[in-house]
Amino acid sequence: MDLRRFRAEGLRGHLVGRFRRCVPMLLLPLFASAWAGCGDGSSAVTQPPPPVPDFTLALSSNSVSVQQGGTSSALSVSANPINGFTGIVQLTLSALPSGVTSNPASPFNVAAGLSTSVVFGAAPNAATGNFTVSAQGTSGALSHSANLAITVQSGVASTLPRTTYARTNATSAADAPFGEPRHRHIGYDPANKHIFIANRAMNRVEVFSTASQTRIAQVSVPAASSADLSADGATVWIGTALNEIVAIDPASLTIKNRYSLTGLMPIPNVIFDRPVEVLSLSNGKCMVRLRQPVSSEALLALWDPAANSLTDLTPAAPAVFQQGVGALARSGDHSKVLAAANDSSGELALFDSAGNVVAGPLTLGTASIPWLAANDDASRFAAVFVSGGNTQILFLDASLHQVAAYAASTVHGVTFSRDRKNLYAAESSAGSSFITVLDGQSGQLIGRVPDVPIQGISSEIEDADETQLLFALSNRGVSFLDASAPGTLSLTAPTVASAPSVLPSEGPTTGGTSIILSGQNFTSPVQLKFVLSVQHF
Repeated sequence: MDLRRFRAEGLRGHLVGRFRRCVPMLLLPLFASAWAGCGDGSSAVTQPPPPVPDFTLALSSNSVSVQQGGTSSALSVSANPINGFTGIVQLTLSALPSGVTSNPASPFNVAAGLSTSVVFGAAPNAATGNFTVSAQGTSGALSHSANLAITVQSGVASTLPRTTYARTNATSAADAPFGEPRHRHIGYDPANKHIFIANRAMNRVEVFSTASQTRIAQVSVPAASSADLSADGATVWIGTALNEIVAIDPASLTIKNRYSLTGLMPIPNVIFDRPVEVLSLSNGKCMVRLRQPVSSEALLALWDPAANSLTDLTPAAPAVFQQGVGALARSGDHSKVLAAANDSSGELALFDSAGNVVAGPLTLGTASIPWLAANDDASRFAAVFVSGGNTQILFLDASLHQVAAYAASTVHGVTFSRDRKNLYAAESSAGSSFITVLDGQSGQLIGRVPDVPIQGISSEIEDADETQLLFALSNRGVSFLDASAPGTLSLTAPTVASAPSVLPSEGPTTGGTSIILSGQNFTSPVQLKFVLSVQHF
């Protein structure tokens, strides 16, 4: 064996042996130092941090269904706290299908430990199919999400009519002053789908959309008393209880001109200068019910806006105007105006746009004629004939000869449909109010639709659009009456109780509110329509 190798091996073994014997001595000081740290010395071990507050997002169901034009069942959304979380979670719904909305609207807040009910509504034209919506809950740096499956199903066409009511704060005393014949207050603009309503009590003209039945504008016109669209559709003529006529632009809904009238004095010291009703004619002129300032008596005049001149038409039909002019009706083509006597003589006369009498004067019999209507081409007229407590609606041809009659109850207004097919009559009987639909030529009964009497006051219909939606004055407002589906009405009409008829009378705008409706004669199922009414004073 190599001597050098032997010595090296021996030396290594000797050193290793000595190291092993020294190990306990080296470790003892280290252990002692560690044990010393367990006492009450200044050296401490760092404790682990407490758990971070958090939350989980929970949905009561992971899917919901809704029909077009309907609402879903309520879905509960909860923010469950973890580790003492007490914050507010903002929930955002992403990727909602077209035409689908949530109530409450996204985003909305959910408090820790509480839940919020969410209802989904689908428009009648909402996209159908299966969709996935993401519900993202965020609170500071914390964020969690959950998926919700929404199914939009094809809906059945709603049978709920368009009938509704809107308040305007009009008053009957201003719309129909005591001793004055009824006259036109509503003018329909078919191009823009607007109606203009003279609101004398509030010194303004109300403008409503016929599509949504909501107010879109108000035009200040002191003592506004009538409204009518010109034949060319370029002007809405507003009559007033003052001595002026106002022209409104139907596009901009602003006043474009005012015409001060000097009036007429057919009798010494008796002036007629209040144009309470203005009816536009096909030649640009207007028929005007010109009233005395201190009396309810009025005469019929022809007004030329270009010259701002008035012509008294009393000499053209003196037998009709013994007590002044009564009810008036303009044909839809603006070519004719039918005028009735303001007494019980039953006299009528038909005028053309130049102020000439083209039919009559003639009498229908001893009776008063409180309401008149003319169809679109002046081929049919309707006269409400009241005699001895009995009421009839007489159908007249272009020569004012009677061609049909309908035995009516109490009548609150008549108007023809735009296509001349129907005549609509607002009636009331035994405490019930309804709209009767008659054939526009023969007077035969077609059917009826319900009215919406407000506190027992029936609607007074004045005009109609192309979709059989009727426009009427009502109790402190205006009624929109859907006459497109006439039928047979029940003998016992549903009656809503006096206010408060709905309890609670108010509630939150989110999450839905259960109500109790009081009344009688309701049948199952009941369709109840809520409308948003924004008041303007």
